[in-house]
Amino acid sequence: MKMDFYKFFGYLSWLNYIWWLLELNIVMLAVNLSLVLVLFLAEADMWALPVLLVTGITIGPSTLAAFESMPYIEDGIVRHYFRALKGSWKRCLKIWIPIWLLAIVMTADIMILEKYQVMEPLKWCTVILLLFLASFVLGFFLVWAQWGQKAKDAAVLACKISFVKPLRFHLNLLILLGAVVLLSQKQIYLLLYGVALSAFLIHKNFMPIAQFVNQRPENQDCEACSGDGKAALSAGSSLYPESHGRELL
Repeated sequence: MKMDFYKFFGYLSWLNYIWWLLELNIVMLAVNLSLVLVLFLAEADMWALPVLLVTGITIGPSTLAAFESMPYIEDGIVRHYFRALKGSWKRCLKIWIPIWLLAIVMTADIMILEKYQVMEPLKWCTVILLLFLASFVLGFFLVWAQWGQKAKDAAVLACKISFVKPLRFHLNLLILLGAVVLLSQKQIYLLLYGVALSAFLIHKNFMPIAQFVNQRPENQDCEACSGDGKAALSAGSSLYPESHGRELL
């Protein structure tokens, strides 16, 4: 009976995640408020793309901050989110702006080809490339948030993981799309939980990959990491450093 009692309250504690994810979702929507307004008010046409280009620059830093703060969801997710956002804003923008510009250009190509009904193979090739770009960027942000490497090292590691663990690596995009599609059946759920729940599930899906990398023999002894860096490696979190100065995998 005692074990059942504690097990019941253990399951009940998971209800806290409803509130924590709601908090995270609200602050992420607030950071991306201009983009949210454009998505709700503007029509889906070519004229909206320049506005999306400007308002979408906050997507990258806010997503990276969400992944960095996710290990601390039980210890004040909002506080850790803004701490991560402040620490990663400038360095992330340098990477995110070219990626976002490329995504907008690819989207414009798709819309033009769809409007004039020409070059169908090229259109679908561009769609596939755009999906691969989105999948890789998600994986890159997860790697960057997990180990806090330099952007170049994180990109190289993300490429390696995409070949070593391709199914789980690219599953992140399916989780994102699936969560949006399911929650969109009730618009209020999509608004209140869509972004944060997707980030939470994607982070959970990435944890086996992080454990796989950390358990490799060449990564067991981290001489380049000291203090908080070693704690971050064992805990599976970067603690928002600029770089641990090491190459993984």
